[in-house]
Amino acid sequence: MDAKLAAVQAQIAQSKKRESALSAQIGSLTTSIHTLESKVGDVSNRLAALQSDIALHRRRLSKL
Repeated sequence: MDAKLAAVQAQIAQSKKRESALSAQIGSLTTSIHTLESKVGDVSNRLAALQSDIALHRRRLSKL
């Protein structure tokens, strides 16, 4: 009975270590995702500004 209890406790300890490692990995990936989301937002804003500039230049060209 003591051997079974020790084996279960060892499994629990191993599971907790794995949980901790996965939590750290998830945290790191979450940070990376937030960074990428921010970059996508910046690029989207820049694209919108460029598209606006292009539209303005096209209107000016069409008047010529």
